[in-house]
Amino acid sequence: MATPLGIHTTGHPHHWSATPVGIHATGQPHHWSATPVGIHATGQPHHWTSTPLDIHTSGHPRHWTSTPLDIHTTGHPHQWASTPLDSHTSGHPRHWTSTPLDIHTTGHPHQWASTPLVSHTSGHPRHWTATPLDIHTTGQPHHWTATSLDSHTTGQPHQCLFLPASQGERLQTAVT
Repeated sequence: MATPLGIHTTGHPHHWSATPVGIHATGQPHHWSATPVGIHATGQPHHWTSTPLDIHTSGHPRHWTSTPLDIHTTGHPHQWASTPLDSHTSGHPRHWTSTPLDIHTTGHPHQWASTPLVSHTSGHPRHWTATPLDIHTTGQPHHWTATSLDSHTTGQPHQCLFLPASQGERLQTAVT
């Protein structure tokens, strides 16, 4: 249920749809497609392609490449590198770093930190927080909330909703 970005959860983890960005869930977890951004699921979980951004899967789950953004997989799942954004994997799956965005891994999978975006992990994998975007974890993996973007978890992992910034204070009422 998202208004600003038009992102809505379907009531199941990993399921979501969006109108403004044109992202829609296919009815299966991790499957999605988008028209405006030109992202389309290949029919397999974690597989997707995009024309405008020129993102294509390498034929293996979680592997993908991109030309405009110059993102390429390193040949291993969850590993990728990018030149324009200067993102590079640390040599281990799910570990990566970036200079322009100043994103760096903490030395543990799923953990990373960023200065310009001020994203920091909470000391546990998949936990992170951010100041400018005001994203904070709820203390549980995959749970997070945001004020600036007004993203809030529904109380279930991988589920989130968006409310106008003015409605952020009425989160509990909105959720219930």
